[in-house]
Amino acid sequence: MRKFVAIMLVLIMTLSFATMAVAEEKVELQFTLWGTNEGLSSVFDLVDQYNDSQDAIHVTVSGVESSVYFQKLNAFFSSNTAPDIIQVAADYGNEYTAKGVFAPLDDFLTDELAGTWAESLLDSLRTDDVLYAIPIGVQNSFIAYNKNLFDEAGLEYPTNDLTETELLDLAKQLTDSDKGQYGILVAGNVKEMVRDMYGDYCYDWDTNTMTAEGNESFKHGLQMFYDMFVTDKVTPAVMSTADIGGGFETGKYPMAIIHYWDIASLSTTIGDSFDWDIVQFPINEEYGVRWTSPLYVQALSIAEQSEHKTEAFEFIKWWATQTAPQTSMADSFPVSIGIYSSDEYMNTYNEGHAYDKQVVIDTIEEQGVAWWNCGTIAEINSNVIEPAVEKLLLQVSDETVDETIATIQSKGQQMFDMSDY
Repeated sequence: MRKFVAIMLVLIMTLSFATMAVAEEKVELQFTLWGTNEGLSSVFDLVDQYNDSQDAIHVTVSGVESSVYFQKLNAFFSSNTAPDIIQVAADYGNEYTAKGVFAPLDDFLTDELAGTWAESLLDSLRTDDVLYAIPIGVQNSFIAYNKNLFDEAGLEYPTNDLTETELLDLAKQLTDSDKGQYGILVAGNVKEMVRDMYGDYCYDWDTNTMTAEGNESFKHGLQMFYDMFVTDKVTPAVMSTADIGGGFETGKYPMAIIHYWDIASLSTTIGDSFDWDIVQFPINEEYGVRWTSPLYVQALSIAEQSEHKTEAFEFIKWWATQTAPQTSMADSFPVSIGIYSSDEYMNTYNEGHAYDKQVVIDTIEEQGVAWWNCGTIAEINSNVIEPAVEKLLLQVSDETVDETIATIQSKGQQMFDMSDY
């Protein structure tokens, strides 16, 4: 009997040690994203859900104030203390990938994951054809229209077949100086849109070359906005809606260029005061393409120095494909094709207002483009293109469209020539 008891004790102890060993074998991953810990309660809840479902992985999440996020990343990388999983955005471009601090992820894209995310999203996260991040959320741009004002004018609502000429004609028809009504609200959106209206940027970041001069589509776009702001006056000459007492939500504008992140606030602010919907950007007849929409992609990368890249990718895959995390970000559209194309998602409007979600999807898949806003490109965007465009459209001086393009070309090239890459 004593021998039996002794054997049982040994077995129990052995099983206990084995259980402890299994528990201790969990891979610990560090996950950093922007935002304060207080404001990331939903993220912490989701990570807890993931941890509860895992036997071999445990993720610890921490937030970093957005205003110091880049400085914190630089400190991580310079001290070799980078977390395994890092939130990034598509517009970082070569700021970090060129430094080799993120791990290439192409080898993780197995046949099982083929078709999980739109190619336009993956392309926006590639540098030199190498994938360095997986998308988790996206925002893009389109046109909102006020159905009430269209009804009052006796005009049909715009459709996704709308051409550029038809849009401009609508803006003119809906402009009523006696009522103080403009046909469309553009505002500061022009400063980003004009860089690449038709798929031909005014600079080439691969060769550090400005391509503003001699770029007919760039000139066409800039001239079109000049006519809208100055010649035809179909849009108010402002860069901020704060200068005119608000934007589309006021009910004063038949049409407006908006972003996906505006939808939730518009739904709340507008309520039942008027009916509205969204439509894709128009098609330019000469170039045969729609106006492009920058893809504001949120994504997750893996630090090159991580010792647990496979486990880190498992967590990223979960975040980028499962319904709970994919639908948790109020200001971002899901990136998983399986989720955003489902009947359940297409017919659920957490924002409160029913709008044409297919417009968002088609914009992502058909006209969304990668963009950069880091390093020298950010300096050119902020210190050359934006002030030059603002100066032209707000008529701060008598500079013409051609002279504005020459300014952008010369000043932008000077910055490229002085850059480190």
